[in-house]
Amino acid sequence: MLEIKHLTKKYDEIVLNDLSVVFPERGLVVIYGDSGCGKSTLLHLIARLDSHYEGQISYNGEDIRNIKQYIKKYVGFVFQNIYLIDDLKVKDNALLSRYFKMIYVSKIHDYFERLKLEKIIMLQTHFLSKGQKQRVAIMRAFIASHPLILCDEPSGSLDQKNSEQVFSLLRELAKEKLVIVVSHDLLLAQKYGHYLYHLHDGQLYLEKSTLCPKTIIQEKKGQKPFFLLLNKLLRNSFKENLIMIQVVFVALFCILLTFSLTQSTKYEIHQQIEQLIPSSTVMCKKKDNQDLSLEDLKLFQKDYIQYRCMEYNDFELLGLSIDQQWNANQMLYISDYIQKCRNDFFQGRMAGGGGGGVLSYSTYQHFCKILQKKSLLNQECYLFLQKQDLIVSIPVYIVGITSKKTAIDTIYFKEYSYENICKQLFQVVYGQMCFLQVRQSQDIHLLKKDFPYYRFQLANEGIQTSVDEKIEQLEYILMYFSFLAVISACFLLGEVTYLNVIKRKKMFAICKSMGASSFQVSVLVFSRGLLITLIAYVQSVLLLKQLVQVINKTMIESLKLESKNFFMIDHQLLLVVFLLTMILTIISCYLPVRKAHQIDIIEEIKG
Repeated sequence: MLEIKHLTKKYDEIVLNDLSVVFPERGLVVIYGDSGCGKSTLLHLIARLDSHYEGQISYNGEDIRNIKQYIKKYVGFVFQNIYLIDDLKVKDNALLSRYFKMIYVSKIHDYFERLKLEKIIMLQTHFLSKGQKQRVAIMRAFIASHPLILCDEPSGSLDQKNSEQVFSLLRELAKEKLVIVVSHDLLLAQKYGHYLYHLHDGQLYLEKSTLCPKTIIQEKKGQKPFFLLLNKLLRNSFKENLIMIQVVFVALFCILLTFSLTQSTKYEIHQQIEQLIPSSTVMCKKKDNQDLSLEDLKLFQKDYIQYRCMEYNDFELLGLSIDQQWNANQMLYISDYIQKCRNDFFQGRMAGGGGGGVLSYSTYQHFCKILQKKSLLNQECYLFLQKQDLIVSIPVYIVGITSKKTAIDTIYFKEYSYENICKQLFQVVYGQMCFLQVRQSQDIHLLKKDFPYYRFQLANEGIQTSVDEKIEQLEYILMYFSFLAVISACFLLGEVTYLNVIKRKKMFAICKSMGASSFQVSVLVFSRGLLITLIAYVQSVLLLKQLVQVINKTMIESLKLESKNFFMIDHQLLLVVFLLTMILTIISCYLPVRKAHQIDIIEEIKG
């Protein structure tokens, strides 16, 4: 039961003055009066579209201002000024209530037929006449399962015949619920209304009272998930969003491409450094800077130490030749001789106690090319070393070839063989430092713990640190401009979303008048921005993956890289960029959401 006690509503002057009335539980109540007397205002107050009044409006004994989701649970409204959602077809507009509240599923076909909408349900609303739009708005309110229907001039845009049909339908519906109609058509009001009120000087005067027969019909009810409405709105306005998708896409693609390239370049450089100086190679010196002897070298006996090699600063290893006399044109210059040979032989074996050297496969191929020979395995060669201006040689045999391809020419010796060669040639027993080959780079912590009188450092640490610093500087610059582009795109998206809210204020007002919750209103706004960002992100990732294949093929062929993936996508980076972009999108949509919540239903419907 709807009860009004001492209701007073003021604008510049008093519109409703201490009005008190009790409406029945069911029946068609028609209110008529002069234009501007407060008929529509009364309906707005009963619907709680306007809560600024004095007095009390109660439903089933409870103040409507204290009833949660009052509109959603109890009220259906037919507004005087027709407004349909242009992005939806006739059918979706007529059944809009089903996304916010329960509707009479079994009456859908009947209402479409009685309101003469069955032939136009798939049309866009801009093709409809004003009368057709009015009938769609009427069905939108009728189809929902609520006990109270409020109609503000429901026949205002209809001809006499259609007006008769609408009032007939209202009278039939009133057997199940309370229908309050504001109308200027006194003849129809007298003919179909069970109760007729005249609003004059802020008061209601009862002029007709007829008992309304009670009908209780168990109708099949149902409700559609809200996300289906969301899907329709987003899908129908997709063309409008396409430009914004491309703007965000360009910004996202630039940042993903930038960071993927820098990360891939850093990784490739690290791989090249790893080939030159493996991360398992550790430099060792005494803390007092004293020279190391061969006996010191032999002290490093741990299961995680796999190879030991002395480094002498007074002379250097030049390379190999088959001529005992120095000939620069016949020389294979050796760049690396401090690594342990792995047991992955392509040919031959590791040198025994008698000495000899093993070459990497790429080094062996290079040596054969220099000498224009097909094979050098087990051939006597000469190892050349230089001390100041003195160049001396010593015979060695190439006893094995490993399967490994190295970035630089490499020779492997049996442990301590190089030290014995240097002792034999130059009678040296001390070196300034040594190299230790460990299982993995983390073993350096074990070295520091087990040998506290020595200083240890990864051999490639300085190079990698220098490379990382340079690339990080470049990354910071690129990151600044890239994120500036993303931030600009996201906030441009927020501005467009704000303008979209202003453009569709009436749509938000209609949804709120049907009981849309604050969360649903927020989702209507946020979803557009998030969808644009999501589509742009997916588009940028897909293009990036296609570009990766092209770049990899081009770089590998042009630079002759062994790696099959020079350009790689960092999936962790993708996730970080995605989350950051989504957060920026949510932040940029905050003002549009706030604007949507501030929309005044009465003001927009009247407008």
